[in-house]
Amino acid sequence: MSARVKGFFGTLRGHEIKNHRDDREKTCDSLFQMLQSVYDLGESTVYITHEQAKSLRIRVEDMALVDNDDGYTLRPSEEFFRPLSIEALNACPLDENDKGAKRLSELVRGWSGMVSFLEENYSTLYGELGSKLLQLANARRRVGTGENATSTTLLRMNKWRKNLGIIPDIINPYYQDMLKDNISATQRFFIEASCYSAYRREDEPHVSIILSCFYQGKEDISHAEVSTILAAMVTQLEHDKLESHSITPVLLISFMNFQGRILQAYATNDGLVIQKSKLCSFRTQEEFEKSMSLFLRWIASERVGDTYKQVRLDPF
Repeated sequence: MSARVKGFFGTLRGHEIKNHRDDREKTCDSLFQMLQSVYDLGESTVYITHEQAKSLRIRVEDMALVDNDDGYTLRPSEEFFRPLSIEALNACPLDENDKGAKRLSELVRGWSGMVSFLEENYSTLYGELGSKLLQLANARRRVGTGENATSTTLLRMNKWRKNLGIIPDIINPYYQDMLKDNISATQRFFIEASCYSAYRREDEPHVSIILSCFYQGKEDISHAEVSTILAAMVTQLEHDKLESHSITPVLLISFMNFQGRILQAYATNDGLVIQKSKLCSFRTQEEFEKSMSLFLRWIASERVGDTYKQVRLDPF
């Protein structure tokens, strides 16, 4: 190849890199503007209506329920987290030979006995479901049978890395201050300290967060959910190690009282897309076991989707 041709392709590649960088910066700036707009809704805003979300260029969609086991389906172009199958989850039960896992199994089977106590002690309830989900996701599990059996955890199966604290890798401290947590008894929420990202961050910008809210659940999306998602997305776009990605998907597990839901979020040139499950109940033993199974499958998701696609949101 001649020096002239090499020079041509070198210049072309340089333009592509600059265009990608410009698009990425534009995406980051636009999402920050969106976060600022959500912040400006005021302290009294607990839930965001469909009309408010639309005005902020946030498209809220319901995940499609496709089976009796609460499985959800997304179009391949919109899928960034692929939940563990029911078969895969059932194939790796808690390892009864591990003392911690055995104790956890006993606690889970006795959930109905804890409900009355939690109803009378709401300060204990908030955070209890998030804590149980994390314990079950990190507990030792038995894979295989007989001499070929091995021990692992659900999160390790799909190579999720635990982040010890949400700051600064998951959410920048500045954006953390914009989340309006601990403002009032009716609006208070907190983010579990254990958040998750891929082991190879430079290849997969996906993050997983658990949110515990101090109020009743509604079908409308909450201020806490939207602001947490946006704060995490902007932070990921600011990481130098993720500079090749324009889409930074967020999986949010949100708990409210005895209810919870799963949210997948990503950015497009038309705005922020948030896809959410229905509200799932954890009040009875049967509901707890069914809902926790679904949530475990999602928190142990496989990270998928094209995160390199161009996103360049227009000014508001």
